[in-house]
Amino acid sequence: MLDLFAGTGALGIEALSRGAREAYFVDSSREAVKVIKSNLSRLEIEPHSYTVVNSDYESFLTAYRGERFDIAFLDPPYAFSDWDELLLMVPATIMVCETGNPIQPPLGLEKLLERKYGTTVVTLILGSDSGS
Repeated sequence: MLDLFAGTGALGIEALSRGAREAYFVDSSREAVKVIKSNLSRLEIEPHSYTVVNSDYESFLTAYRGERFDIAFLDPPYAFSDWDELLLMVPATIMVCETGNPIQPPLGLEKLLERKYGTTVVTLILGSDSGS
């Protein structure tokens, strides 16, 4: 699984605690990366089950050459606006997007579900077969 814009790493840590085989945590903030590493260490999560990367999303996704992710959690700041580019770059079967406003996936991707919780909109998107 991929926790992109990981912040504290809570989503990826939850996935690992519920049986995810491996998690990637990616955040552009050095402080966030320190917090993620500290949280993983305090919870005694096996180091072989995760990778923590200090990178912006474009650099990480451009360089990533691993397996396609089963699920990707995408939780950028609510002001984020490059959703089409991001969704087309993420090599994942299912993308869980947390936003401040509804989003429409670009051509080739399918919106599976959208729910609003207060000021938060959660959208599930089915990724393309290509993963590119």
